Amino acid sequence: MLSDYRCNVIKTNVLAENEAKIRDFINLATLNEIANFKEQITEITDAVVKQYESTANNYLEERFKHYKNELINYLSERFHIAFVNQTKRLIPLSQKFFRNDLEKALKESIIKIFSYKKKLYI
Repeated sequence: MLSDYRCNVIKTNVLAENEAKIRDFINLATLNEIANFKEQITEITDAVVKQYESTANNYLEERFKHYKNELINYLSERFHIAFVNQTKRLIPLSQKFFRNDLEKALKESIIKIFSYKKKLYI
């Protein structure tokens, strides 16, 4: 019972201590493209989890792991918003690349067709 309570309190405190960092990152990811997105999320998540582990690791292992998993799941849910915003930025860029490649292939195809027809009529 004590392990359950303490691990939950530690998890809550760790989240509260890191809330500003998490919120700032999510806001930044919502407004801007982040080149090293995965590395930054991993860095924040690892720091938060290590902070939890360093304090809660002395409690009953089952409860420790349970709240550690809750912490990781919570962070994943929070960062999902940032991930979606980052991928939304990639869709128009990908469409532009596909469109350019398609136009290039189409032009090359037209040139080949006309050069072939020209050979037929000569």
